[in-house]
Amino acid sequence: MVNTRGTIVGMDEEPRMDAEMGERVAEQAYEFWIVPEIERRRTAGELPDDFALHGAQIIFGMDEGVPEVRLNEDVKAVAEVTAARAIASGEPVTEDDIAGYKDILLTEDDPNAGHITIVTHKGGWAVAFDFRRNAALIAEHVGLARQFLEAAAWAHEKGYARVFVDTLFSAIELMAKGMLIWQPDRSLVDSKTHRLIKVRFNLERKHDNVDPRFAELLNRLWNLRERARYLAGEVELTEAEMDEMLAVAEEMHEVLVATSPRRAPVSS
Repeated sequence: MVNTRGTIVGMDEEPRMDAEMGERVAEQAYEFWIVPEIERRRTAGELPDDFALHGAQIIFGMDEGVPEVRLNEDVKAVAEVTAARAIASGEPVTEDDIAGYKDILLTEDDPNAGHITIVTHKGGWAVAFDFRRNAALIAEHVGLARQFLEAAAWAHEKGYARVFVDTLFSAIELMAKGMLIWQPDRSLVDSKTHRLIKVRFNLERKHDNVDPRFAELLNRLWNLRERARYLAGEVELTEAEMDEMLAVAEEMHEVLVATSPRRAPVSS
């Protein structure tokens, strides 16, 4: 049985795991993936006789299938820790220098994967997991949505209601997709249609997984966009309405940034 007396770490948006939950995560990772990988490597003669496990990582890709299992030096991660002493920049850090773990992040070498990472810590284990996928792709959606938000604000200042609707719709749709594609669902990532994102985002709203104001804004802009872009009718929005729409859109962007999975840069 895996001992989890060490610090337990969870996903950013979740409360810190208690020891019992951490033990379950570690035990399942150990049983389902780590032990079979150790046995496979031993059978293949790829491990030394004195092999001792001090770190493991299970990497989950977008597609279903057997995840990649990394052992010891193959683990790729950056730990956020509490230091047990003052440490100078660039100074080597040992286990004794670490008082506890705050988080363990994948690096840019795994831009769109989910993971479970386990490392030894003072006779126990530190465990981190984040099953969200597509960190790098979500970051791209965050950045492009910001550009469309700025374009919508400019259109509002100019009084270009149709341009405002079209650009704000693009921003909201990008952010809605960014809030969806952390799931291991390739149809969301590959989708080129507006309708799928709208339907799936409203489903998340129904399940109370997204702020209803965000879904309401997406739906309202969806209904206005054809009239705005294709001259299919009048677009009548007051300045106060546009101000409110922009305010909700900015809040949606803040939420997406705050809840997006992070990656640590790879040191040179």
